[in-house]
Amino acid sequence: MRTPAAFEEIQRQEMSRLFGLFTRARLFLIPTLLLLLGGMWLLEPGGWRMAVLLVFIPVFAVVFVAEFRRWQRRGLSRHAIDRNLGVAVVGLLTIATVSGGLESPFLPIMVIIAFVLGLFATPAVATWLMALELLGVWTFAVLLVTRGDLWLRFPALDGGRPPMPARVFTLAIIFTILLVMGRFVGRSVRRAFDLMLRRTIR
Repeated sequence: MRTPAAFEEIQRQEMSRLFGLFTRARLFLIPTLLLLLGGMWLLEPGGWRMAVLLVFIPVFAVVFVAEFRRWQRRGLSRHAIDRNLGVAVVGLLTIATVSGGLESPFLPIMVIIAFVLGLFATPAVATWLMALELLGVWTFAVLLVTRGDLWLRFPALDGGRPPMPARVFTLAIIFTILLVMGRFVGRSVRRAFDLMLRRTIR
């Protein structure tokens, strides 16, 4: 019978391999971010959104490259997954903010991130990042309903139509349910994989 140390080593190797694929794939987001910057320049060249993206995109591009190089040199370091998932949540909320808040076409990606949080993040970090996602969703919703979102709304996407409170709160509730379910499913899948691995190495 193999020891628990064998389980930990196999798990670490697989996590490192998956993390490497993640960091490599994330490099392909850099051209996408540049396209977003170009699109924003065409739609709203002198606004605050452009200023945010001019800071956000170079910073995150450097982070993407640095994390990939770090993985190449050292493999999976401690807290690397939690740190990178935190970057993902902050980055997505930033992009959602500049592209319309609750109306942003990028906001549904948070459901995928919630699943990944449950799958890979430590429980404490997953809880905090999930809370940050939910805070973002409900902040966007409140800004829409109270019309404090006049700076946030993006007429190029929503046509400048006035927000309907019932629709806004329905969207926020749906996002809340999907985020919670995504994290629960991710955590359940992780537990199932860990159980299968433990049985395999016995």
